[in-house]
Amino acid sequence: MISQARSTLQASIAVGGAGAVWGCFWLPARYFDGRGVQDGLFSTALFSVTVIFMLPWLVLRWRQWRKEARPLAHIGIWTGIAFALYANALVNTEVVRALLLFYLTPVWSTVLGIAMLGERLTIRRVIAVIVGVSGGLVILGLDLGFPLPRNLGDWMSLIAGMCWALASVHIARAPDVSISGQTFAYSLGSLALSALLMAWLTPAGTSVSLPTIDGELVAALVGFALLINLPCMTALIWGAGQLSPGRVGILLCMELVFGVASAAVLAGEPFGLREGLGTALILGAVLIEVLKPPTPGLQAPGTATP
Repeated sequence: MISQARSTLQASIAVGGAGAVWGCFWLPARYFDGRGVQDGLFSTALFSVTVIFMLPWLVLRWRQWRKEARPLAHIGIWTGIAFALYANALVNTEVVRALLLFYLTPVWSTVLGIAMLGERLTIRRVIAVIVGVSGGLVILGLDLGFPLPRNLGDWMSLIAGMCWALASVHIARAPDVSISGQTFAYSLGSLALSALLMAWLTPAGTSVSLPTIDGELVAALVGFALLINLPCMTALIWGAGQLSPGRVGILLCMELVFGVASAAVLAGEPFGLREGLGTALILGAVLIEVLKPPTPGLQAPGTATP
């Protein structure tokens, strides 16, 4: 029991940590935007680096990955759609609306965990989801009301959250699939879908504006892709494989907390009563999940007790 609790806590820290780091991604994103690596081009370039870097693993372990082709295909498709849609939603609607709609993910993850993994819905999980989503609404502006989709970017963000919830289910279903294989599938799916979406959103008769490429830009992109993004993906994949999708969705709300906090410290963005209350609610939701002692009983293969 102690070993299971420790494993669950470690997985929760990995997922929450990945969300926290991604909350600060606006810093490199702002840098690359200033260098002309914008919108869909940024995600396409980012995952191109990761895929190229991981190709030797594909060559060395192609027999194993071929046996894992079916679950890897599901993981690659759904994570790819989720990332590509969310990245493009941020530039096709207001950032606040994109964040609010995407971070309904704990709701979809909990529903899919029940429907597809046979998980039990507990009062504790319901409270955690309500508190976490409420925290996001408070941080991002409760005065805006509940964000119903009204444009292309809104729908992208909403669907991205649903696709990530579905990806979490497929990750939980693949406990014996290699972490490196899942990470490569995540990267390849994100690359393919980002490139397709960029092509689809580029007006007919126009071309993508390419930045001026120099050593500094290449070094920054490679460093960001391999030293920050790749470890975050690996930690997320590893942790999500041991947790219920609902818990993963709640823990990823740490992105909102660290995004608001880092913007306040490093960019002088406001952090007042509203932001503090929203942060406290999200942290409360995380604590409700993380401090829950594991209970014995039946659970879906590859998932920890939610």
